[in-house]
Amino acid sequence: MSAKKEDLYNLIQSLSKTEKRYFKMEARKAGDKSNSKYLQLFEAIHKMDKYDEERLKSKDFVKNLSMEKAYLTDAILRSLRNFHSEKSLAARMRDLVTNARLLQDRELYDQSLRQLGKAKKLAFELQDHLSVLEINKMESSFLLRKRDRGNAEALAKLQQERERLMTIISEEVEYLGLYHNLSGLLHKGHTVSGKEISEQIQQLIGPVLDVEAASISSFHARIRFLQSLTISKALTGQAEEAYQYNRSVVDEYDKYTKILREDTFRYIISLHNLIQKCLQQKKYAEIPELLRKLKDTTQLTKSNELLVFNLEVPSRLIFYMNTKQFDKAGELASIVDEGLKKYNLTPRRRIVFHHNVAIFFLINQQLDEAKQWFNKTIGLKKN
Repeated sequence: MSAKKEDLYNLIQSLSKTEKRYFKMEARKAGDKSNSKYLQLFEAIHKMDKYDEERLKSKDFVKNLSMEKAYLTDAILRSLRNFHSEKSLAARMRDLVTNARLLQDRELYDQSLRQLGKAKKLAFELQDHLSVLEINKMESSFLLRKRDRGNAEALAKLQQERERLMTIISEEVEYLGLYHNLSGLLHKGHTVSGKEISEQIQQLIGPVLDVEAASISSFHARIRFLQSLTISKALTGQAEEAYQYNRSVVDEYDKYTKILREDTFRYIISLHNLIQKCLQQKKYAEIPELLRKLKDTTQLTKSNELLVFNLEVPSRLIFYMNTKQFDKAGELASIVDEGLKKYNLTPRRRIVFHHNVAIFFLINQQLDEAKQWFNKTIGLKKN
């Protein structure tokens, strides 16, 4: 079966319980009879352990599966946008820009400009300079349409702002390119010689070796700069330096809580990478606080709960084992059991969790508990 056919199935399985509840509530609220059919399709796909298109086609409520899947996909994505927009400053900014366009179409330029002013303030807070540039262009366009004689000074200031923005954006693009090139080397590192990797890294990183992170004005450029140095040090076997730069990435995010809330996924990955480096270098004293931060990210956004579960629990297990905290077996088993009930994981992923908890109990000589978790593994394998 083609991956494209499973897109809707994968989307539905990725939803948190809260997101699913919100979608169904909104669909029922609409009161359209056709929505009942799409909710039936949603439930049918949601209950599948493995996607089966032929089973869906045999359902009485299915008339044109391809069209109905496309409609349901759009409805779910629209629901997700609405669900997360209340907490997202970036979504609020986009709504304000949309408001400004609607007001501009009605030639209500003063109201439109006020909406753009609010949107620009949010864009600056998020250091989203591309959005600031787009808003700047809209402000200039609206001022020109007003044709007021006093607009010349405002237009000149907007031009100066555009020039400053272009400098900042150019810097962001430069460091984004550096990060992507080094990430490419990281992904193919096992296929080329160490010497070749070192030469390519030197070519990429050499021009910025004398740059101080503090001299980079943009948060996003600074993050990509620090991430690039983290990768380059890791690829060249400089573990301590890689740890220090990874630590700087996390510290940088911690300073900018508004940006962190909008960019939680990258923060989670940076935290996880730092935890792995601490485990490798036996910096165990730092790990409890990092694990707490990782778990606390679920309070910022529910959409990353499953990701955090998949990263935080194995890291916690390795930490407990490395530090011989075998008395934590019961606590860990409870966390895993709760997560397995809450999240729709693949059988293979469930087996990994069951097996790891069983081994942990076994090492702690809690044989009955180990047997129970091994039996869960065997039960999944039989299924």
